[in-house]
Amino acid sequence: MKLRNNHPKGERSLCWILIPVFSMVSVMAFSQNIQLKKYYKGKDLLSEVYHVKDTNSYVLDGEYIAYHANGKIKTRGFYEENKSYGQWEYFFESGALKMRGKLDDDKDRGYWEYFFENNQKSMEGLIVEGKRNDQWVFYFEQGGVKNKGNFINGLKNGSWIYYNEDGTLKAKADYVDDSGIYTEYYRNGSVKSMGSLGRADFNSSS
Repeated sequence: MKLRNNHPKGERSLCWILIPVFSMVSVMAFSQNIQLKKYYKGKDLLSEVYHVKDTNSYVLDGEYIAYHANGKIKTRGFYEENKSYGQWEYFFESGALKMRGKLDDDKDRGYWEYFFENNQKSMEGLIVEGKRNDQWVFYFEQGGVKNKGNFINGLKNGSWIYYNEDGTLKAKADYVDDSGIYTEYYRNGSVKSMGSLGRADFNSSS
């Protein structure tokens, strides 16, 4: 889920435009950062805009924005002392929101939500130390809950419920660390089949 592979950590040979930016850190004190801009190679198209404390250490500190080649925002968030923190957002090339959530110390933490390109939500839930935890809900692309249940440290645990696109019950499962017993139902509510699920089945089910 950590998609910040377009951030500029470690980059040095770039075409810079340096702009002093002042941000108030208290009523009496100010800190000076430098705004840097990066362009797509051979094009007059903005690729990234971010802030560093100085051009010797290039420590990222402040707002970060990356752009698609069509000029629409690709990624938006903040860095503090070279680590991502706070609310981050990611966008499709169309400009539609792809995902958003909280980051702290370069790790995904807190509530995250994901979207299809048609603006319908695809899934949502809590991430702790980069892993899914507590209840997650997954959705169909045209709306409506697809399945829901709990994670513990990135693994499915407890009772999960699966639905058909018309909202009728499709299946129920009880998991222990991604393995469990699965019961599938006909739309009239009668049992269709029963079986066990392992991690391979889990990876293809959600």
